[in-house]
Parts: sequence; structure tokens; C-alpha cells
Amino acid sequence: MTPLLNLHISAFAPNGRSANKLHVRDLYNLQLNADLVTLSACESGIGKLNRGEGLMSLARGFYFSGANSIVSTLWKINDASSTQLMGDFYQHLSNRKTKNNALKNAQLDFININKENGFSHPYYWSAFVVSRKLVTHTHPLLFYINIRFCVNFVTIVPLP
Repeated sequence: MTPLLNLHISAFAPNGRSANKLHVRDLYNLQLNADLVTLSACESGIGKLNRGEGLMSLARGFYFSGANSIVSTLWKINDASSTQLMGDFYQHLSNRKTKNNALKNAQLDFININKENGFSHPYYWSAFVVSRKLVTHTHPLLFYINIRFCVNFVTIVPLP
């Protein structure tokens, strides 16, 4: 089994300054060669849409640095539910589930555990998405995004 590399990036240095901020431009020169990057932070899968460039996001930066797949979020997330969800996601991955199935199973586990309380609301479990690089004959790089709410949606967005 391939070892996991854990990298914790905080927006704030121990002295309270924001010296440790990671910018998308910092990622373009990295050579990660990672199969999976998990961006378990608020709105890590969204960014600014630049005309002629496409969506500028932290996820895009990690793709340019060599990531094959990315788990990111589409809105502000709850820390407690995200911790539980990501723990279950990694457990399912360790049981040889595909990334999409690991996330789906973690989400279903979360819903089943919390069906008697308000945490079963999609806000708490559906912000996470799995995206990956695809190579096609028509365009060299596409993103495959599998968004799970109660129904599966598939969106293919070409990069410029």
C-alpha cells in the first residue's frame, strides 16, 4: 500500500500573522505526482473565474502540480461533520473502494448515523466532491466532477 503524505497548511502562523498562506501561484512550480489531494477546508473547490483562463482555484493549482484526483469542498463546511466524514472516507479508501465510492459510502454512513438529528441535512455532508483529470480525444484535460446531493450529477468542464 502506498504511504499517505500528510501536509497541514494553516492560514495563520503561530504568532498570528498570515505568513503561511498558500497561493495558487505557489503550486505551479511543485512536482507532487500525487494520486489524491484532499482539500478539507471551506470552499476549496471554488475560485475566481478569469476570462480566458478558467476557474482559478486551489484545486486547479494542485492539478498543475501533478495531482491526479482532488477532494475539495463547494461551500463553507462544519468542522465536526467534516472530521467524521473524512475519517470515514479514508477508512473506505483503505478498504480498496474507489475514491467516488469511498466518498459516497462515507456520506451514506454519515447520514445513517445522524438520521435522528439535524446533521443529516445535506449542508453537513454534501459539500465534498471528487474530481480527477481525464484525457480525451477532443481536449487534453477535462475535469470530472461527481457531485452527490441525493442524486448524482456529472459535470465536465474543459480547461483553457
